[in-house]
Amino acid sequence: KSTNSQKGSASCTTCAAGRFGKGGRSSKNGTRCTACRAGMFRVGTGDGSTCDICPQGYFQNIEGSAFCLSCLPGKYGGSSGLVTCQDCAENTAQPEANASECLPCSSGRTASGGSASCAKCNGGEFGGSETGSTTCAKCPGGWYRNGADDDPSRCLQCKLGETSIDGAAECQNCDTGRSGEVPGKCSDCGPGPLSYQDTRGQ
Repeated sequence: KSTNSQKGSASCTTCAAGRFGKGGRSSKNGTRCTACRAGMFRVGTGDGSTCDICPQGYFQNIEGSAFCLSCLPGKYGGSSGLVTCQDCAENTAQPEANASECLPCSSGRTASGGSASCAKCNGGEFGGSETGSTTCAKCPGGWYRNGADDDPSRCLQCKLGETSIDGAAECQNCDTGRSGEVPGKCSDCGPGPLSYQDTRGQ
């Protein structure tokens, strides 16, 4: 609980902040103060016999500390006594400090590991119930999403006479010699001299 580091002292003193005294009563020569281990702290008040454990959302990676450090945004501390905080997993984020967990991205949004916020899916991508998760996926051929104003949780189907490749941000007109009789799909004109198309987007 206390220490006497000098011979001939008239009294014992409480262990300094970040340190604690083992062994209950001090011996004739004084009890040695020991540094709090990593993941723990002691502010320097009280009897000095124990250290406190860093709570969830905080950590301490050095010994002999008087305080714990906050987990930064994009990280979390899910248990007490941590020596380091963990990065938020992919497609989760945490904008606040001192967090004990990360939050899942909503539909149409995504995040890389250790992110403080989720971002909209890029143009040509979407996320939501159609993908079975919040991970952004490419729009399939015949569909598109421009990424600016379109709902990030779904793609839009190309119109008649238009088509697109996987992951497209916009549709293209069906080429000459082809036509679109089904939305988002272009088909070749049939054989014979009476089956042709010399205009795009028909």
